[in-house]
Amino acid sequence: MQRFSHEQILDEIRSIFDWNPPLISPDPSSSPKRFVPSCFYYNHLDHKLSLRKTTPIPALTHHLSTTVDRVLEDIREHEIILSPVLVGDLFLSANDCKTGTYHDPVIDAYSVSKAYRNLTSYPCGVIASMLFLSPKSPTWQPLIKWNETEPGGKVNPGLNETHTLYMVRYDIEDDHVWSSVEDTTLATLQRAIRQYPVFALWEVLSITPGNEVLLKVLGESAVTVPQEGNVVTDYIPSTIDLLQRPDGMALPWGTPMSSLSEGFPGSIILDPPKSERTSPPPRRNSRSQTKVVEGVIGRSGTWATQSDHCSEEYPRTVTLPRRAESRESLLEVMLKHAWLRAVYRDSTFIIFHCGTLERIALRHRGTQTLYISDLIDVAHCKNPGYGKLHIGLYMAIMYDVLDRTQQRPEEEPITLNRKRRRGDSPSDLKSKRPRTMGLVEKLEVDELEHEKTCSYFESGATHCNLLLLRMQYGVYNSPSPSYFLRSGRLQSDNTVPLGLVHEATLKYLADGGKVCSMSVVVKFSLEPDRQKRLRHEYTIYEHLASSHVKGVPHVIGLFEDHNSDMLALVMTHAGTCLSSLYPGKMQFVVEEPQRSAFLRAMSNVHTAGIRHRDIRPENLTVDDEGTVFIIDFDMAEMSPTEGARSRELNHMTERLNGNYYPPNEFPIEHTNPRSTSTSRSTTSSSGSSIEQK
Repeated sequence: MQRFSHEQILDEIRSIFDWNPPLISPDPSSSPKRFVPSCFYYNHLDHKLSLRKTTPIPALTHHLSTTVDRVLEDIREHEIILSPVLVGDLFLSANDCKTGTYHDPVIDAYSVSKAYRNLTSYPCGVIASMLFLSPKSPTWQPLIKWNETEPGGKVNPGLNETHTLYMVRYDIEDDHVWSSVEDTTLATLQRAIRQYPVFALWEVLSITPGNEVLLKVLGESAVTVPQEGNVVTDYIPSTIDLLQRPDGMALPWGTPMSSLSEGFPGSIILDPPKSERTSPPPRRNSRSQTKVVEGVIGRSGTWATQSDHCSEEYPRTVTLPRRAESRESLLEVMLKHAWLRAVYRDSTFIIFHCGTLERIALRHRGTQTLYISDLIDVAHCKNPGYGKLHIGLYMAIMYDVLDRTQQRPEEEPITLNRKRRRGDSPSDLKSKRPRTMGLVEKLEVDELEHEKTCSYFESGATHCNLLLLRMQYGVYNSPSPSYFLRSGRLQSDNTVPLGLVHEATLKYLADGGKVCSMSVVVKFSLEPDRQKRLRHEYTIYEHLASSHVKGVPHVIGLFEDHNSDMLALVMTHAGTCLSSLYPGKMQFVVEEPQRSAFLRAMSNVHTAGIRHRDIRPENLTVDDEGTVFIIDFDMAEMSPTEGARSRELNHMTERLNGNYYPPNEFPIEHTNPRSTSTSRSTTSSSGSSIEQK
């Protein structure tokens, strides 16, 4: 049954243009804690990708309204008759929008996102998609959607970053909506889907007086950003030219992209890169920018390099350059954090939204500038109304994605050399030769040689108290290293998962000025609860090392960032996990001699008085030489009962024999490992570099 004809649809759309969503208020019983992100990763961005300045663009809301007008004018010029709205279509009438309410309690940033999705993104997405992409479609079904794209929205009650705009359908064959899209646009959309998993970014904040104040000052010209700390090393030449993606050729409202750089009054200027500074930064009181660390800095106690003379006569005290004692303002932290996310996702639009107020920002890559709109009052928006503003926003986002996709060449498939990598079949491993006593004996000899090598590195690297960390992978190319100082340990029984895990290369200064290097893994944690888990894991590794347990990584140390609250656990690299060696397989049999080596390693762990409590394929690894390791002891407990150790060993035996049970379906006699839904996120960064002095 037909609901609206072409002319009636246009009337309904015009009414939605002037519509504003109802005012939502936080639940009086809720008091979400403000979540302040870290700038740790931002400080390692390549300087060609970092944020240089923010500039107000008061006309942005008017420009987005103009984008809608241009699309409607194009429909009129081409005499396109919009399909009637039929029962079952997703088109919402103006009355539906005006009478819509959000009944769930608004208690945190996640519920603010749900309110925005139900009240705004649903009707605006349908209209924007139909008018901009498929005006000839026989039904009103959107090709874009604003929704949660990754889990974790409820983890941080003060900030939700899991909702975004993306393409709804990826199977475009035999679909009547996709078939109505013009051929040239369809081809570009196919490429855009592959190149841009998300189209824009939303920073959704909880409704609090503090967050409302933050949005009010976010685009004000009076705000200045304090200068960064000292650049203490020569800048590393950039290796990421291919990742400097282009801006669009034109803006969605019909003006060239170059018009953005013509200048607007009152900009917020951040520090330029070192290479572009015309004068040195002003000197500060040395007491506020240095920290004296006493103890062994290098094995010879100096800042020695390969050409320096190493002598125990040098004092065992070092003075480190330090940023100003005052913390970065919340405004600066939010801007840098949002900019970093946009760089990583290659997004142009960033929307800051707290339910009652909003700012829309436009990232210009060429000038490294963030253009920020005037403050938007969500429930009292006029000229344009909130409905037209967000229909125009969605159109502008799609226009920008299509524009930039047309400029990018088709990405070539990545080819790797034949050195064994994560996806290789287990049959490629040296350990997969025929089972013989000689092979088992050789594996034991290899394990001894590996222990000797690790012991050599451990004796040198673990005596270093200062660690310098650089990142060189993806969008990261550290202008200066982060300073990490060796930390003490603090035991805890908190059981939250850890933070990011990176592969890296460790370089340290040995006797005689020799620089040694080795592959390591670095675990980062920022939140206090997760840091307690990391300190607990460090304690477990120390205990295993003192008990001379084989088959576990060698811990280099626990370090704290000199200028932030980041905590880092550094340990030797333990190879590739079984879940990567057997991709896509829930059940697999680990053959000899690895099977016996895994069981022997677990027995040694138990003998040392430790129960792992998280035996999963992700935590069982094999290196290039076939040596096995058990990793990730963040859930481990000390002094377990004999029964608990026996059950864990039986569970591991069945895992290795291919008797796998999904989470929550384990027989009572088996240890039930942590569900994969709570497993830690992992980021591979083989280009990271760590230096110890």
